[in-house]
Amino acid sequence: MSLPLPAHLQPLCDALVAASHADAEPPPDALLTLCAWLETEGWDPWMLDAGDQPLALPLAALKEACDDRDAREWSDLTPDTPLTDAARIAWGRQVLEGWEDDMTHPTVHTCQLVASSGAKAFLGCEVGVEGQGDPSCRWRGLFKSRQAFLAQLATEGYWVGFLDNLPNNVILAAFSRPPKRNKRQNSVR
Repeated sequence: MSLPLPAHLQPLCDALVAASHADAEPPPDALLTLCAWLETEGWDPWMLDAGDQPLALPLAALKEACDDRDAREWSDLTPDTPLTDAARIAWGRQVLEGWEDDMTHPTVHTCQLVASSGAKAFLGCEVGVEGQGDPSCRWRGLFKSRQAFLAQLATEGYWVGFLDNLPNNVILAAFSRPPKRNKRQNSVR
């Protein structure tokens, strides 16, 4: 669904959509003006239209937080008890629950722009909240589709989605484990 723009912004929208479809750099003044409007007068209608939005979870941050030592301690395992993948997943989900409560990572938003011609483009944005402050926008650019924006985030090392849907294999991949030894290398000759 597109956000209705005031008439004076429609020519800027037209220029941005045209640039997106021509694979050209967007006019900087048009982009700045439209983003500024979205952060002020357009904020409430844009956010009301957005509904629940997924998180942009940097996989490097997850990798930094997922440590076998912490998972072992949290699981109350004795030193000789092996740490299982189930315990790693449980610890990873515990870490993520804390992040969700703290609103540590930004949500992903797009604003659909519709030109006078009917052509469409999307502004990509991460919206974050730090502490008790107001939301802040990190504008990521102009995209031909919402999927193109999400694909760009993925190439930058983000997992995008709702934490309840984060696959267990993504959590397990965040844990660094010592390489398994080849049994032949361990045998005495």
